[in-house]
Amino acid sequence: MKKRLICLLMSILMIVPMFLIASCAEEVIDEEKIKDDASNFAITLTMYLLSPQKVHTADEIADMLEEKGIDDPDYKEAKAIYDAHEAVEAAMNKITKSKYKIQLNVYWYTIDEYYTIIEEKLVGFDGELEMRAEAKDAYDEYLSKKLKEGYTDEEDIYKLFLQEFPQYEGYIEVEFEPEEGEETTEFVEETIKTESGFTELKYPAEGKNQVDILYIGDPSIYNKYVENDWLTDISTQISNGSGKVLPAYINAAFFDAMKTDGAVYGLSTNKVIGEYTYLLVDKTLYQEYSYNVDELENVSSIADIVDFVKDVGRIEKDIVPFTGELITTNNHFWSMKYDYVLAKDLDDFEEGKIYYVKNEDGTYSHYRKFYSNMEYFEEGEGGHYIVPAEELTSLSLSTSYFVLSPAAYVKAETFNADATYYTTDGYGNFFLQKGLTEFAEGVEYYKLDDSVFVEVNKDNYKAAEGVAYYTKTASGEYKKAGSGANFKFASGTTYYVVKDASQDADMYDPYGAFELDGEYYVANITMTPDEFSIIGSGVKKDAEVSNQIGFNNTLASDSSYAAQLLAIKEIEEKGYYDADALKNPNKKFAAAIVKGNAGDIAEYDSEKYAKIILEYPRVDNSTMKDNVFSIAHATKDADRAMDVLVLLNTDPEFRNLVQYGIAGTNYTLSYTEINGVDYPQIKRLNNSYLMDINTTGNLFIAYPDPDPDFDPDTDDAMPADIWANAKLQNRDSLQEILYGFDLNTTFSVDLAAVNELAAISAEWKAKLDACTTVDELEDVIAEGYKVTSALEAVVNATNKFSEDQSSLIYIYNQWFKENHGK
Repeated sequence: MKKRLICLLMSILMIVPMFLIASCAEEVIDEEKIKDDASNFAITLTMYLLSPQKVHTADEIADMLEEKGIDDPDYKEAKAIYDAHEAVEAAMNKITKSKYKIQLNVYWYTIDEYYTIIEEKLVGFDGELEMRAEAKDAYDEYLSKKLKEGYTDEEDIYKLFLQEFPQYEGYIEVEFEPEEGEETTEFVEETIKTESGFTELKYPAEGKNQVDILYIGDPSIYNKYVENDWLTDISTQISNGSGKVLPAYINAAFFDAMKTDGAVYGLSTNKVIGEYTYLLVDKTLYQEYSYNVDELENVSSIADIVDFVKDVGRIEKDIVPFTGELITTNNHFWSMKYDYVLAKDLDDFEEGKIYYVKNEDGTYSHYRKFYSNMEYFEEGEGGHYIVPAEELTSLSLSTSYFVLSPAAYVKAETFNADATYYTTDGYGNFFLQKGLTEFAEGVEYYKLDDSVFVEVNKDNYKAAEGVAYYTKTASGEYKKAGSGANFKFASGTTYYVVKDASQDADMYDPYGAFELDGEYYVANITMTPDEFSIIGSGVKKDAEVSNQIGFNNTLASDSSYAAQLLAIKEIEEKGYYDADALKNPNKKFAAAIVKGNAGDIAEYDSEKYAKIILEYPRVDNSTMKDNVFSIAHATKDADRAMDVLVLLNTDPEFRNLVQYGIAGTNYTLSYTEINGVDYPQIKRLNNSYLMDINTTGNLFIAYPDPDPDFDPDTDDAMPADIWANAKLQNRDSLQEILYGFDLNTTFSVDLAAVNELAAISAEWKAKLDACTTVDELEDVIAEGYKVTSALEAVVNATNKFSEDQSSLIYIYNQWFKENHGK
């Protein structure tokens, strides 16, 4: 017989269609249809959901009953929650089995156990993959050996293998092909009879470490799972599989947010994007004060209507001149923060990445991994010189090493065969380039600066142990001539050594050598564009990520921002502002800034108020990966799992079942008419089945959810037309100006300068806030602030085209050029 070796997983996944049909337990199935149906074979998938309440297992419920008794309140509550979730799982299966022949094993866990349980299975699955690969190699070797020994029956060989290597049983399976003329037995998928006598398909048991569909509610966890290769790239399923319908249901911005190097590892929940910032102006009052209402459409900030506000304040006694949020708008702040994040599950250090260890006093010291192509230095005899460490292949824990800092290098414009050149990784590390014959296109090369070398004293040509000597070529390049106490100086030649470390200690960075025996951290930098910073940019309300923005040395030097600050201060100084007036229906107001969604602004009469959009809702980096559904790499079948995700995002019946449970049992449904359209609203009947609407799929095909603190006896549900307004809002949304910009990925920023930027910003913000009059504010704006040299190295705000690779402007301009081609 001929046989093929396949691993257990592949044998399951590659079984040919089994000519069977799925069924639910309560339906009569046509026996002939079971034979004729050539659709997907029956499969069991798992689905992991995050629950706001504890859902006990059947065993836990049984233990609780035995321990506490049937009348115990805790038992009754736990049993009611268990029963509700069992009923929901059965109802979900009724849909998935009839549509796709998919049996779903659904697991609900609270946040304190959710990710731990999932990660244990994902790690376990990685172990299974290793065992399968090991089993395959072992069997291949065993098969070859037995065939050479004269064995001819491969089925016998396979049995002998499992007897001799029982640890591989379950991790390998051999499929036997029939010999010529031998009849094949057609595989028939099993069916079973229910207690009611109905026929249904028999679904296979789930695998020990099988994880198919999972919810991820944290961007950092999502990124971790991507980095660990724990998620499946579903781009093919979206472009050519059942997922191709999803772009009609999910905003395109959510697909863009999930792309990682062209791959898609999850579906972000289609939800409401951001919020509007509106300026409301009383149109009648505006006209009464001889202002042109038609020109309100050109208003871009509070500064444009400050004269109107002052006019009302001077004359009107019963009208509040300004209310709502008294804020500046359309400003982007280049504020940065960082924290140290524990690097978990390390087997080795990433090349070029800076790691930190935590000191006893709570501070962090940074360490770097050894680089084979970096030139290292160590102290020479007597510690007088920093000399190259010869033929270094690793770092010794007992030795202190040094590398030349970026200040020691200058950019090389032309190639010289006699010179030594270096390249940089952008993190302040410079690498020696051995055997270089020419400059590669598009690569920047550097050479050591003159200031690093000093001439050897001509009166004392005595070579020293551990010291390297250099000569200078006609082109001005330094070339190593030799080293050590036995080095011979040639007459008439000038020699150089690397400068004494004590003369310019800043030229050298110490490298700490270490092993993977402790906890290590990485610095994670975040940008908070809504938090004040001295470095900022004014942006147009319709500006998007593809519009390059500039830097201002002093944010207040931007005329628009300064005008807004002064307008706000003048309104405050004259007492023309009442923050609470907007909430009082008995108070009239002339103008207000209001933030919210389209539904929030609808309550203000369009006949009375001009509603000017100052800022549109924006898609930003922080909120697009906070509610994601993914397919794990431990899935039984990614295509079939995608069928379930399609249901969750396109089928209202399935979507609302996952969110609210069973109609009539967990909630009641009613409809409210608004402008001739009937909108659904729900009312919860109990708390046995509770889910957060953001964690269960596409919001816009779900019934509007009541408030989380909703009391079914006293509270009303959310506005019935909330999704209609939300869809309009999403269509209006724009990408945040730095959408996709991440300081952690490609470049390095000086953390000390980040701290200094924050400190200076806080100091200057305090000065602004301390101003009580317009005159004081004008003086502070005119004075500005001083940027120290350390901060300027990072921000370099005076030069838009800075070539300093550690400057924020350079980093941003490089990112913009690479992503937007300008």
